Amino acid sequence: MPNLKISQLPAAAALAGTELVPVVQGGITEQTTVQGVLRSAIVAGTGTDNTAVGPNTLAANTTGCQNVAVGTNALLTNCGGNFNSAMGVNALRDNTSGNSNSAVGVNALLCNTTGNDNGAVGVNALRCNTTGCQNSAMGVNALRCNTTGGNNSAVGVNALLCNTTGNDNGAMGVDALRSNTTGSQNSAMGVNALRSNTSGTSNSAMGVSALFCNTTGSGNSAMGTNTLYYNTTGAQNSAVGASALQSNTTGCNNNAVGANALLCNTTGSSNNAMGSSALRCNTTGCQNNAVGLNALYNNATGNDNNAMGVNALRDNTTGNNNSAMGVNALRDNTTGNNNSAMGYQALVCNTTGGNNSAMGVSALLRNTTGNDNGAVGVNALRCNTTGSSNSAVGVQALCANTTGGNNSAVGVNALRCNTTGCQNSAMGRDAGCAITTGSTNIAIGHAIQVDSPTADNQINIGGRYFHDRFIYTERVDPAAPAADNVIVYAKDNGSGKTQLVARFATGAVQVLATEP
Repeated sequence: MPNLKISQLPAAAALAGTELVPVVQGGITEQTTVQGVLRSAIVAGTGTDNTAVGPNTLAANTTGCQNVAVGTNALLTNCGGNFNSAMGVNALRDNTSGNSNSAVGVNALLCNTTGNDNGAVGVNALRCNTTGCQNSAMGVNALRCNTTGGNNSAVGVNALLCNTTGNDNGAMGVDALRSNTTGSQNSAMGVNALRSNTSGTSNSAMGVSALFCNTTGSGNSAMGTNTLYYNTTGAQNSAVGASALQSNTTGCNNNAVGANALLCNTTGSSNNAMGSSALRCNTTGCQNNAVGLNALYNNATGNDNNAMGVNALRDNTTGNNNSAMGVNALRDNTTGNNNSAMGYQALVCNTTGGNNSAMGVSALLRNTTGNDNGAVGVNALRCNTTGSSNSAVGVQALCANTTGGNNSAVGVNALRCNTTGCQNSAMGRDAGCAITTGSTNIAIGHAIQVDSPTADNQINIGGRYFHDRFIYTERVDPAAPAADNVIVYAKDNGSGKTQLVARFATGAVQVLATEP
């Protein structure tokens, strides 16, 4: 027969196994059968329905069934394992009795012996796994060092690379959970997410470099680029937003929602921040709550502060026990303690003043270092700067007060014009509203004023009772008072003249004076 190329030969019918084929052994061309070639791929045994392609594939198989091996040394030592699939040089090479494993890639599941239900796709994926079960790895070196850990899932180059015995971990992204060894129940999605974690458990990270430096910290949740980046051993922290809690190292029980929220926190614990840059500069301060853009922005070591509203307590650094609700409330406070502000611009200029309470738009607006003031109402104590121990209830009550102290005003516009007067008391709408610098005055009643806005020690109660006089209105005779009492009153004498009289317990009446 003339020399022909294989492509020139006619197509063969179905093979029976007895057809002759040439083989080269020891440099000599010899003949064998198709059946003989197949037998050389799978050593004789009782296993059935196995498929092997490549040198040494399934070479040691005895009772294993329904295995598929493609590539040099694939499933080399398998003897009794069933339902395994291996594609690639050394894939599932050391498997002996492990079942239902799938390996695609050079050295994928190389060392697996008795582990079951594992899936590996990628060079060195699950390479060192021996008895670990129900692991899934996709990507070069994914779960490479895993030995006995189970129920792990890794997608991405070097994902869960160093995991050995950790269980129930999920990693998606290049180097995600790369350094994890024994940590369990961690979830990482994103390049370098939870990269440095070793034995920390129950952490969740989503975003590039989220929880990057975490080693043994547990129960942390991070969502966003660089969230909780420097956290090492801090536990039970939650961060959502780019760079939220980025600098946290050992702080625990912190919650941050918003870009740069609690950005600089290192060891502070039990803080809550919601809003872009809320509690941004906090380092070691604890038990602070901030809701709103820039709320408690500059707080560093202050504790037990509460801020709700854009710029609320923005400049607070070391002040403690402050509460602010409203845009710019307590905005400029730095070291003042025990202040409470509710309302737009309430206590906005306060810096070091302490023990102040303001409720209402612009209440105690300009207070800087004044202490122990209480203001309720729009513009109440608005202009107060350093005055202390003032109380104002009502719209514009004590509105103009600057340095006056120990004043009390109740009512709309009460003591409204007081600036430096001290120890004044006014009750009623517009009561004492003309007083400016006078001190120790009392005005009670609607629109009641004292004689002079600058004098001291004046009293006007209801426009009848003054510090230096009384005003009587005529009336009918009252009943006699109780024993040891006397009633002084004015009456008509019957002739159109006013009399000032006194009536005693016996009922007797004594005329004190008669109108001329």
